[in-house]
Amino acid sequence: MGAGSFPAGIGPAGLDPVISSRPRDPIETPSALAFDGVAKDYQLDGLGRYVGVHWVDAAAFTQLRISEGSVRSAPGVGETISQIAYIDRRRIRAQVEDRVKLAWKQLIDGGFLNYLGVTLDLSTPGRIMYVADYENLVTKKRKQASPRTSTG
Repeated sequence: MGAGSFPAGIGPAGLDPVISSRPRDPIETPSALAFDGVAKDYQLDGLGRYVGVHWVDAAAFTQLRISEGSVRSAPGVGETISQIAYIDRRRIRAQVEDRVKLAWKQLIDGGFLNYLGVTLDLSTPGRIMYVADYENLVTKKRKQASPRTSTG
């Protein structure tokens, strides 16, 4: 090592240049990450960083994404739509609406989310595909959630 912070041969001996630097910009970490339900992975932006979403949107998506009872530490968390054994076309809309509201009960009761309705797709026999509409009462934005789409 030279007399300064430079090894001998790279800079003059004893030279310790002062690097003018500006303070780093504060980094805002997201309160929740956007999840892609199709790829089953967190979403990344063009720079390879995780995409953030509002925590209410992430919670609404997660509640529809996991089946009730599948998380041992929180057995009451999740949806029960996947447990519907018989699809009766006359009652299915009411069943799905009730079960979405039940999955979102804590968010609705806490005043964070307003349930607006569901759109059903029963075109595939034996499969219930749906999109639930809601308003995030914190951000005042209307959103949609489905177990097969993404959080954002």
